[in-house]
Amino acid sequence: MFSDRIDLRNKVTKRNFSQGAILAAATLILGASIATPLRAASICASVIESGWAIASTESEAKKRAILWWSSRAGAKGPGYENWDRAQRKRTLCEAYKGKTRCKVTAAPCLPEGRLPDLKPGEKHLEL
Repeated sequence: MFSDRIDLRNKVTKRNFSQGAILAAATLILGASIATPLRAASICASVIESGWAIASTESEAKKRAILWWSSRAGAKGPGYENWDRAQRKRTLCEAYKGKTRCKVTAAPCLPEGRLPDLKPGEKHLEL
C-alpha cells in the first residue's frame, strides 16, 4: 500500500512536470510574439539595371556602376536611391579592352515604414 502511494505520487509529479513544461513553453512563445513589435515591410520598385561602367580596376568599376544604378533608382522618388537597402542585387563584371566593366541590377527599396511619394490628387490607402 505504501509503495502504491509512492508510485501514484511519481505519476502525478511526472504529469504535473509535463503540463508545467508545456505551459512554460506556450507562455514563452506567446510572450515573445506579443513583445516583438510589428515591423513595417519595405516597399520595393521593380528591378533597375545600371549601364556598363568602365574603370581600370574592378572595385572602381563596381562603384561607378552602383552610382549609375543609384541615379536611375532615384528617379523613382526620394529614398529609392540607396544601394544598401536594395533587394535582389546582382553584379556582373568582365574584362573589357584592357580594363574592367561592371553593371549592377537590383530592386530599389524605401526605408522601412516609409510610403512612396504621391502624385497630386493621389491618396494612400487607409489600413
